[in-house]
Amino acid sequence: MSRVALHIKPEWFEEYIVPELNTALVPQVSHEARRRKYDATPWLIRKNDWYRLDPIGDSIWCAYEEGLSIAAASARVAREHNLPLHVALASAIFDLARHQALGLIEQCVDMQHKSERPK
Repeated sequence: MSRVALHIKPEWFEEYIVPELNTALVPQVSHEARRRKYDATPWLIRKNDWYRLDPIGDSIWCAYEEGLSIAAASARVAREHNLPLHVALASAIFDLARHQALGLIEQCVDMQHKSERPK
């Protein structure tokens, strides 16, 4: 990829920019979302909506289903797909934003502070 191509952004790119993100957050998968495979193609199903997953997106979704944090999911995807960590992290963040917009991810929980009660 040339240096010039790095400065060209699609018009939808701005809505997916996350200025600050705690990668220790754990995305909570919606109880309405189901992952299924048909003819070796992974799909996410929510009500009557079907979303096809690519292999990286499928790995990210499985990690979120298992309750892994954004950082842990990114590290797993980097290992499984032989990707640089920053590429896997960017993919995890992009998929997180897309899945939240589609209602497949309900919220992100900070597991470090989940057990603490307010005083």
